[in-house]
Amino acid sequence: MSSTTNCPSCHAALPPAAVLCVNCGYHLQQQRHLGSTSESREARPPSDNPYQSPYSADASTSATETSPLGFLVSLVSINGRVTRLHWWTVQMIWIPYIVLVGQLSDHAILSKEAVTVLFLLGVWPVLAAQIKRWHDMNKSGVWYFINLIPCIGPLWAIIELGFQRGTKGVNGYGDDPLA
Repeated sequence: MSSTTNCPSCHAALPPAAVLCVNCGYHLQQQRHLGSTSESREARPPSDNPYQSPYSADASTSATETSPLGFLVSLVSINGRVTRLHWWTVQMIWIPYIVLVGQLSDHAILSKEAVTVLFLLGVWPVLAAQIKRWHDMNKSGVWYFINLIPCIGPLWAIIELGFQRGTKGVNGYGDDPLA
């Protein structure tokens, strides 16, 4: 390895014992770029994440969002933002799910323990979707607890999350899901 302190490919500053440039993916010992990309290998502006792959198609798009299971992963994650359509979809799936679990319980098809587990598994995506909708409104997920105010709380949540547009553009919780 040469004693340069800059990457020979993109000229980014490197620590003295570096083997790989995290800016462009240039392997200093093999003297070639690792991986492949359709993007140019020009120097990229530094990101907030020093461990982010330089070959990401978009810094704001994670691998889970682009995978076939992206929607399922988004059901359980409480990070980021979601659209009103996503929120309404989760609500409309949850209602028949809970009715079905209740019917299985009423007809003694499932034990009470199994019903409890299924209920908790069904509640989590609703909780996650609501937290992400609050994020879309540029509010903390703690706003979920407004649901604990009898009558007014759930009504407030439905009106604000189901009918009001989220913050336009980037906010403190991520990129605009409609962009």
